[in-house]
Amino acid sequence: MDDLPIVLNVRDVEWARKMQKDCYGEKFVLELDGQPSTTIHALECSITLTAAAGLVVVARNKNENSLLTTGKMHYMRYPHWRSHCALRIKKAFVKGTIHRYVGLTSPNAYDLLWKPIWLFLQELRIVGYPWWVLGKIFRDIDVNWLPVHPIGLGTFQRMLKEIRQQTRKHRH
Repeated sequence: MDDLPIVLNVRDVEWARKMQKDCYGEKFVLELDGQPSTTIHALECSITLTAAAGLVVVARNKNENSLLTTGKMHYMRYPHWRSHCALRIKKAFVKGTIHRYVGLTSPNAYDLLWKPIWLFLQELRIVGYPWWVLGKIFRDIDVNWLPVHPIGLGTFQRMLKEIRQQTRKHRH
C-alpha cells in the first residue's frame, strides 16, 4: 500500500504504533510525512490539523500549481465553451463541481473555498467561458441544494456572495 494518508493528533501516536504492530505487521512501515500543522494533499483535498480549528479539510484544485505559476491548466478537464456539448450539460458540470468542492470541505473551512473555486473559474476562462455566463451560473446556484453544513452556512453564503460579486465585476 502506498500513499494512504491518515491524519492523527499527537495524542494518537500510541494508537498508531499499536495499529502498525497489530494490523500491519513488522514489514509495513507507517511514515510521518510532516510535522503537526503540516498540510498534506490527499486526492482532491488539503488536510491540516491545527491547534485552533482542529482538522481542516479544504477541496483542492489539482491544477492549482500550474494555474498559479504559468496561468495554464496542466490537466485539461473541461469542454471548451464553443464545444457542441449542450449548454445545460456545461452548466450542470459547473454546479456539480461546486457541489463536490462543498462536500469535500469541512464546515470550519468554508471561507477557504474561495481559492479553489476561483481557480476553477480561471480554468473555465481558459477554455473560453465568458464572465457573463459564469456569473449567471453562480447566481443560479441554490445554496439549499449544496451539502453545506448548518454550522458553516453563514460563512459559506458570505464566500459565495463575494464570488458572485467578483464575476459581476469581471464581466464589465
